[in-house]
Amino acid sequence: MPVPRLALFVAGLLWAVAALGQININTAGRDELDTLKGIGPTKAQAIIDYRNRHGHFRSVDELQNVPGIGPETFKDLRRDVTISGASRAPAEAARAKAEATSPASRPASGSPPSP
Repeated sequence: MPVPRLALFVAGLLWAVAALGQININTAGRDELDTLKGIGPTKAQAIIDYRNRHGHFRSVDELQNVPGIGPETFKDLRRDVTISGASRAPAEAARAKAEATSPASRPASGSPPSP
């Protein structure tokens, strides 16, 4: 049975949104930081300790100053972090997008939009 094009489109869209979710390293807690690729509980705590000692990160590049975060780890997580705005973990971003695109949130085809 072929998969409907809409299902493939929605799956691709959810993947794209999930890939674009970012964690704010200036406000994220240990559990949130732990979700980043290459960051476990120890490195997450090191990020928090660095932030507590030096204040908010002024750029994402400053993560390289955190003990335990070398060039390879930084390269893996650079696009998954931000220094401003609300954190949007990949799973949270995908869930929000799924709710916005769910059939229940749109009028049925052929039905006039509600006022």
